[in-house]
Formats: sequence, C-alpha cells, structure tokens
Amino acid sequence: MTDSVVRPGSLPDRDRVLEIFFDCVESDVADDVVFTPIPAFYRALLDGADRVVEHTGWWRLATVERAGRTFCAVQHFEGTRIVDPVRALVTERSRVAFLGLVGAVTPAADIGGLVRITSAGRAPGVVASWEGPDVLDPDVPSVRSLTGDGLLDDPAQVHAVARRISASVVDLETYFFFKELGGLRPLQGIALGLVTDRPGSVPFWDVELDDVDLAAVGARMASTVLGHWLSAH
Repeated sequence: MTDSVVRPGSLPDRDRVLEIFFDCVESDVADDVVFTPIPAFYRALLDGADRVVEHTGWWRLATVERAGRTFCAVQHFEGTRIVDPVRALVTERSRVAFLGLVGAVTPAADIGGLVRITSAGRAPGVVASWEGPDVLDPDVPSVRSLTGDGLLDDPAQVHAVARRISASVVDLETYFFFKELGGLRPLQGIALGLVTDRPGSVPFWDVELDDVDLAAVGARMASTVLGHWLSAH
C-alpha cells in the first residue's frame, strides 16, 4: 500500500528517535501499542493498571502492565502527526489500536455512540484499510471514515466526498493510520471513534463534552481493545 514507509527495524538512529520523540529507550517499547490524540482516552488506558511508567518527549508514551500483559499508550498530536509515532513504534510483531473522535455524516452514526472504523478515505476518493479482528464488540457498528484536513473543513464538501466514498463518519487521523499500517504490516490494527458531532447541522462547538464524559468513553474503548487482546492469549 505504501512501499516508501521507513520500517522501524531500519530507522536510522532509532535510539535517538525514541529519545527525542518519547524520552524512552528500546526496552520501554512494547509490541502492543494504543495511539490517541485525546488526553482523557490516554488517561483511561492507564487507569487501573498494575504498573505504569510514563515517558514524555515530543509526545507522551506510557509503558503499562495490566492483567499480566504489557502495552504502550501514546498521546500524540492530531491529524497527520500520527504518522511519526506510528512509524517509530510499530513493527511486524505489533498489535495496534487508534482511539479518536469522529463526526457523523449519515444517520447511521449516532452522536454519543462508538464506531469501529475499518477503512478510511481521502478526497478525491483514495481509500486505505486494514484487516482487523472478525469479532470485537457486537454493539459497535463498523463504518468507513472520511479523513479530512481540519475541523473547519466546509461541511457541504465533506458530505459530498463522504457520499462519493460511502463514508459514515469524518475524522482527522484514520486514513493516515491505516496507510502506515499497510506498509508496516503489524499483526493487527483496530480503530475506534466516539461520534461527537454532525458537521453542517450539529457543529462541534455546540457539543458539550467534559473530561468526565470522555473518560467514561475512553474506559469503554480501552476495555474493548484490551479485552480483545487479552482474550486472544
């Protein structure tokens, strides 16, 4: 899907990359990694863990032990900035997940609900996808996302492109996430989104979301992903 991706095993000066990006070393990096730009979701991944060691460079990375398994939680910047943390941490041994926020562009996605994103597209119609688990959570619908350029993209254009690629939600990261996974070839990739708004009719600035709301959703997301990973072993 993207042969130009630099694989982690061949990253030049990998030790320096890890030090600058996360202020960590190779032994701090687990095979399983959860990425999120949302602080409340990041904290939910750490809550209730048996052991947490946090590292902070350009981005935040926590090495987390829970129920006998170790994984990393990463809080990164929004949009295309997910690319560098993914390239730095994901290998062919990895199981990876992304937890983010999305807007609904069809009635099929309800504000306040969770969706599982299985493919994502960009204008004028390029689509990236990654095969995930057959069964994750039967209560979470699977959708395609349109990955936009920013929160203030023109709603009419967003809806037009979404219809063209059969997308139900819009976000800022999942196309780039799936595109990188296509080159890095991890064992598994999962993307979950919380539907927070409806561009053109319920804009994000009219939706009240506090840290308590986001923490509760983040806990459900973490339980869904980590529960699946734990049940697979």
